[in-house]
This record gives sequence, C-alpha cells and structure tokens, in this order.
Amino acid sequence: MSNPVDLLKSKGYSIFSDTKNDDCQITINANGINFSIKTVENMKCPPFVLCGINRETKMFSVASCPDESVEGALPFVKNGKPTTARVGISSVILKSLMPEWDFDHFYYKVLGVLSNDNQLAEFDFKKAVPFARRKSKSVESEAKAVSETSAEEPTAEPASEGVADKDVPAADLAENPAEFASEVSE
Repeated sequence: MSNPVDLLKSKGYSIFSDTKNDDCQITINANGINFSIKTVENMKCPPFVLCGINRETKMFSVASCPDESVEGALPFVKNGKPTTARVGISSVILKSLMPEWDFDHFYYKVLGVLSNDNQLAEFDFKKAVPFARRKSKSVESEAKAVSETSAEEPTAEPASEGVADKDVPAADLAENPAEFASEVSE
C-alpha cells in the first residue's frame, strides 16, 4: 500500500489535521453572545473587553481591554483562566440588527477572525449559521403531562419536531427533516 499522504496529494488534495474550526467562534441567542473557550484562550483571557457593532456591515467586534478604566469596558474573564465567556446584549439590539433571526426556534453560530496579535475578534453576522434550539426538559415534561391528561387522541408529530434535540443546521433541516427525525428517534 502506498503512503496515504502521497496518494491524496497526487489527486490534488490538501492535507488538514483538524476538521473543527473553533479558533474564533461565537454563539448568539436572545440572551446575548457566548464565546468559545478556544476564542477566549486565543484572545489571552482578557479580564475586560470592548464590544462594537457596525450596523451597516452587520459586523460585531470585541477587543481586549486591560482593565475597567476604559470607557465602555465589559467584564469578560475572571481569574485569567480559560473558560467560555458571555457578553449580554439586548435581544432588542440583536433583532434590530438582524430582524430575520428567529430566537424562539434557533440560535446562531458565527466563525470570526482574530487580528492585532489576537487582541481583536471580528464576526460577520451575515454569515451566521442557524441551529435548531434544543427542547428543555421542563417543556418536554409539560408537554407529556398535557398529553397524558388530554381526553383527545394525540395527533401525530411532524417529522421535524424531534430534531430540536440535536444541533442541526437549519439549512440541513429544511432539506431533509425526516432524515434528522429518524436519527433522533433511534
């Protein structure tokens, strides 16, 4: 058997070792913006940040701040230890910026770019990928209680309903909801 690297390269493929690109990633929901651990680490765990929104380009940026003395600085990482970080942004602001977003059914992931020696992270909200929200246990138990006490015969659930239990890109869900529903039920 020949060397697999040579085989792939002979067919014009580039070799990569990591299929997950989360060096700079945020998740957005109605309660604000969450930063991945890798993003926080790459930004060198700043205790404070400044956040900016460009309404024309629909870009969001976050810049490291040394301390709270900078006007507009927001607390970011405590104790300088790598962890996820969160910035609370009003859902009113998010909806005014991206009116097409549906926070009742989806959350959004955006890959970003680090620059200025990893002191600045920029995210293009136009490139956000929607993911179906997971059903909470309280919603599931409430729905079960209602169906158990209901005198009516339960109706069949649409194929796409069970999908909310998995992280499924909305585009994939729209293309073949039955495929994802069968994965969830297995």
